[in-house]
Amino acid sequence: MYMNKSPLVTVILSVYQESLSHLDTALQSIVAQTHFDFECIIIIDDPENTSAIEYVKNLSLKDTRFRYLVHKKSRGLAVCRNEAIQQATGRYVALMDADDIMKENRLARQLDYCELHEVDGVFSHAMYIDEDGKEMNAFTPEPVESLPHDIFKRHMFVHPTGFFKTELLQANPYDESLQRSQDLELWLRLVRLGYKLAIVPEILLMYRLYPNASLEKRIKRQRGYSKYGLQVALGQFKFFWRYIVYYRFLVSRLLYWCVTHLPSWLLKPTLQLKTWSADQKNTS
Repeated sequence: MYMNKSPLVTVILSVYQESLSHLDTALQSIVAQTHFDFECIIIIDDPENTSAIEYVKNLSLKDTRFRYLVHKKSRGLAVCRNEAIQQATGRYVALMDADDIMKENRLARQLDYCELHEVDGVFSHAMYIDEDGKEMNAFTPEPVESLPHDIFKRHMFVHPTGFFKTELLQANPYDESLQRSQDLELWLRLVRLGYKLAIVPEILLMYRLYPNASLEKRIKRQRGYSKYGLQVALGQFKFFWRYIVYYRFLVSRLLYWCVTHLPSWLLKPTLQLKTWSADQKNTS
C-alpha cells in the first residue's frame, strides 16, 4: 500500500501491441526502482489489447502508484505521451517505452543529477538489447558541451532515457502532426528555447531493438523516419540558418531520405547492419 500524495516523479508510457512478456518486464523494472516516490501513468492505445489491459488493471489494484487509461481507438504515440504528461502530478517526468527495461537506480540517479546540476532535462547512456533481452552494444554519447552544435553533429539522446521537469513538457508538448521523429522535433525545440539539457554518463536503460523484424517492415519504418526526419530538419531552417553545422545536419537527413528510398533489393544489405536497426521499436 502506498500513500496517495503528489510524488516527485511521474513515469509515463504508452502501450500499443508490445508482447505481454516485454510489457511485464518493463513495468516490473519500474516497480523495482530504488526511488519509490513515483507514480506511473500508462496509456493503452489499442482497445483490443485485452491481455495488456487486464495485466495493467491488476497491477494498478496491487500498487496504487500505477494508473491507466484505455483509448477507444488508436491515436498515436505523440497523443498518448502528451495526454500522460498533462495528467502528471510529479515534479519530474521520466519517459519510458513499454518494451524497455529500467536499471533499478535510474529514477534516483536522474533525479539527483537534475537537482544537483540544476538542469531542465537529462538523458543517459543505454544498452541495446534484442527481442530476447540479449545485449547487443552500448550507446554512450559524449557529454553535452555546446548546444545546438552537439545535437546537429551527432546522435546524442535516446528518447526513453529522457527525464524532464514536468512544467517544461506540459508547456512544450510533442508535435502530434508528426507520425515519426516527434522526439527529434521536441529536442530541437527545447534547445532553441534555451533549456539546459545534459546526459548522465551511466547506462540506466536497456533499449529493446528488433533486428529480426521482416525486411518489408523495416524498410517501411525507415522510410517513415527519413520522411519525417527530413521534414523536421527543413522546419528548423528559420531558427538555425546562421549555424554552419545545421547544414551538415540537413544534408545528412537528405541523404538518409535518398538512401531509404532506393529500391528494396538495394536496401537489403544495408538494413542488415546493426546501425540501421536502432529504430525498430514495436510501437504504433
